[in-house]
Amino acid sequence: MGGKLFTHSISDWDSWGRVFQSIEAFTPLVRFIYVREGLPFSDMEHLSEGTNAVFKVGQTVVKVFAPQESGVNDNMDYQTERFGIRRANNLGIDAPKLLAHGCVRDAYAFDYLILQYINAKELDTVNESLTNDEKEAFARKLRVVTDRMNTPCEEMQSVDVMERALANNRWQRFPKNFEKERVAFLRAFAWPAPVYVHGDLNPGNVLVGAGVTPCIIDFADALRAPVAYEWADVVCELFRFDAAYMKGYFGADWDAADMTETCLCGLLMHLYGYNIIEDRFGDTSVFTGLSVLRKRLRDALVIGL
Repeated sequence: MGGKLFTHSISDWDSWGRVFQSIEAFTPLVRFIYVREGLPFSDMEHLSEGTNAVFKVGQTVVKVFAPQESGVNDNMDYQTERFGIRRANNLGIDAPKLLAHGCVRDAYAFDYLILQYINAKELDTVNESLTNDEKEAFARKLRVVTDRMNTPCEEMQSVDVMERALANNRWQRFPKNFEKERVAFLRAFAWPAPVYVHGDLNPGNVLVGAGVTPCIIDFADALRAPVAYEWADVVCELFRFDAAYMKGYFGADWDAADMTETCLCGLLMHLYGYNIIEDRFGDTSVFTGLSVLRKRLRDALVIGL
């Protein structure tokens, strides 16, 4: 199936994966979008790979969401990210300004956002060059940002964190006893009132600007959840247990035992918790129960100190 602007066929995730980074494939569609929005179009450039078609155009970024035919619920991602960016802009959080949004119905229905381009570096590209003092300063500033962001907000999507966590069958790659204990833990957990969480604060979604100032991008995984959901991501993925970041974000007197429990709770309910555990600790077969994960987290936090 082809259209006037987008001539490639999309029938599943693999077919989307073969084309979503192609400047040639998306140029006619993106040019049409910019003309329609009254924005200047220029040569397109690649940006960091994700799951949607994202390109730099002059001093803007265009994000074209995967259509329904790819197998992804693109409209939810589009609505969630648009809500998150608007909310961040209204709260004065350093995030790209939303310049335009809409949908082009060609061969497929392509939702899109056009954002201000942020001239900053992804944290993982500058981490090694930062001093401990700079890491602390960055983390202190990030805490101000996330405290402003992790606040109550209106219902934004029909995602029940507990139900989704319990139904997440990707945890089945862990030993059966671990999964049994995970489910029991979540059922017994005293779920606090939810707040808005970004949901994917990894080193690619947190940028470092002038004066080691943090800027947040990519709000497509945001939802309402306990703040432990966010903090587990921050500690394990963004900071990777680094002591300087931890001191800046949580203060010099943060407690390893309390932080272990916070990370444990957050990981077990997180949509990508299983991935974070694999990335940080490796082979999942060793996690024969929650006690193993609890010890690994405690050891990582203490070593970081």
